[in-house]
Amino acid sequence: MDSLAPHIRLLMFRLIAKLIDFGLVWFFHMHFQHVFWTMFGIFYLLAADGFFQGQSLGKRIVGLQVRYISSTQGQYTACPYSQSAIRNMPFALTLFLSTLPILGKLFILLGLIFIGIEIYFMYSDDEGIRIGDIYAKTRVDLKS
Repeated sequence: MDSLAPHIRLLMFRLIAKLIDFGLVWFFHMHFQHVFWTMFGIFYLLAADGFFQGQSLGKRIVGLQVRYISSTQGQYTACPYSQSAIRNMPFALTLFLSTLPILGKLFILLGLIFIGIEIYFMYSDDEGIRIGDIYAKTRVDLKS
């Protein structure tokens, strides 16, 4: 894996980390089909990158960290919860809308299309920036 271009390696780590996070949310959402667990999943998706100094559970396992560039300090700091919510809003919104009768399947499909677009952005950008990173003024790096 060391022979891969750095941004491809980072992309692979990010996908694995997000798969872990989505897997955790999916497990609770599907296994314990109750509104509490759906709300837990939404909360987790929104706040996840604010945990552990900018690391969701998946990012912590893989060794990544989300950093936020502070406009007042001009330097990167650990991702705060507010920026985590901004960068992960589409995923939480997809989970919420997927619970709607009849239309839920359509929103799941739209969410999967959005994830594909995000992956394309990360792949095509040398720094691996995705749409959520642009709006939240964040970047993901290997934890140092």
